[in-house]
Amino acid sequence: MEDVLALLARLTDGGPPPTGASAEDVRGFEVRTGLTLPGEVVSWLQRVNGAVVPPGNVFGLRDADDFLSIEHYLRIFPDWAGLGWVPIAGDGNGDYWVVFRRDAAGGAGGERVWVGFVDAQEGFDAIDQIVAGSVLSFLRFLFEGELADDDRWPYDADYVLARDPELAQAPSDLLPWR
Repeated sequence: MEDVLALLARLTDGGPPPTGASAEDVRGFEVRTGLTLPGEVVSWLQRVNGAVVPPGNVFGLRDADDFLSIEHYLRIFPDWAGLGWVPIAGDGNGDYWVVFRRDAAGGAGGERVWVGFVDAQEGFDAIDQIVAGSVLSFLRFLFEGELADDDRWPYDADYVLARDPELAQAPSDLLPWR
C-alpha cells in the first residue's frame, strides 16, 4: 500500500495527502447499492477516497453527484451493480476499470478479486480484459505507467506476470495478450 501511495503523491505533485472513507461511508455505500465491497477495495478506499489523477481519475465513496464517485458511475451503468462490478477508475476516454469477483474457472462470484477493463467500443456489459490480479497491483501498474510513460502494462505478458503472478490464474480468454 505504501508504495502505491508514494506513486499517487508523485502523480499529484505532492499535493495534500488524500483522505480516506470511513467505515460508516463503506456501510452506507453497501446499503445503498446492495454491493459488498471486497476487503482490498475497502482498504484502498479507507486510505484514498477518490483522486484526480491521470489518465482518468480513481473513484471513491463520495457524493453520488461527484465525478469521482463510484455511485455516480453505477447510476450511469446500473447493470454493473447487478454484475457485482465496482468501478475503480477511468481512462479518460470513456472506458473504465472495474473490480469484480471471479473464480479461476471464469464463474462470477468467486472469492478472487480481479480488475477488468470495460472498453466502450465493445459495450459496457462485458469485461474486455482482466488487467490485474489485485487492486494494489492495478493501481501500481496504472500509476507507474503514467509516471514513466511506460506502455508495457497490460500487453507485455512477461513484464506483467513477473510483477503480478496472480494474473496467471485469470481465464486465458480475458488476458490482454490473448
